[in-house]
Amino acid sequence: RFEIVPDFVGDFLFARLYFGGLTMKKIAVSDITLKIATAQDISLTFKERLLIAEKLDASGVDAIELPELINSKENEVIYRTIASTVKNSTVVVPVGSSKESLELAYECVKDAKNICLQVAFPVSTVQMEYFYHLKAPAMLAKIEEMIKASKQICNFVEFVAQDAFRAEEGFVKECVKIAVESGASIVTVCDDSGEFLFEDYAKIVDEIKSVCDAKVYVQPSN
Repeated sequence: RFEIVPDFVGDFLFARLYFGGLTMKKIAVSDITLKIATAQDISLTFKERLLIAEKLDASGVDAIELPELINSKENEVIYRTIASTVKNSTVVVPVGSSKESLELAYECVKDAKNICLQVAFPVSTVQMEYFYHLKAPAMLAKIEEMIKASKQICNFVEFVAQDAFRAEEGFVKECVKIAVESGASIVTVCDDSGEFLFEDYAKIVDEIKSVCDAKVYVQPSN
């Protein structure tokens, strides 16, 4: 089974695609427009963000990914509004790196019809140490902690391995294994550097599939 997720870029539309097999009988689209806009410092008004979510929901995307919640009243209000407005798509919200940020994120989207809590951490040595000052064993413990805490309040939990293609050999498998054992339903591996090709994606997907039965997504970078 070959499961690869190329990046789709259209008119202000960014998405991760999941191919359920070579015949592509099922294509699941997880849209990251709002997340990318925040990452690239693209300023959107309250109305624009809500309109994007409404149009995506109406277009039939499987999931709408929100950026990590910054602790501000405006963001809390827009998250609550999007959660209550979206009727068909799953609302995906990153939970941050603490139980406090997890609780706040969930509180803002708890009224959504379908919710996915997203636990995202870098797994390359350089990013683990630069962003979190953690080495491999401590990062594995943090992943386990946040997945288990998320699973306690939501049945649908995603683990995102950031900068996965520059991780030490075998470490992505360790992270995925502990994430799935702790309750993650799906796994996404990210090519943050944009240096890798489909053969590389196939290789890492095969490695992950050797240790778990979860659905695996790949998020390339432009």
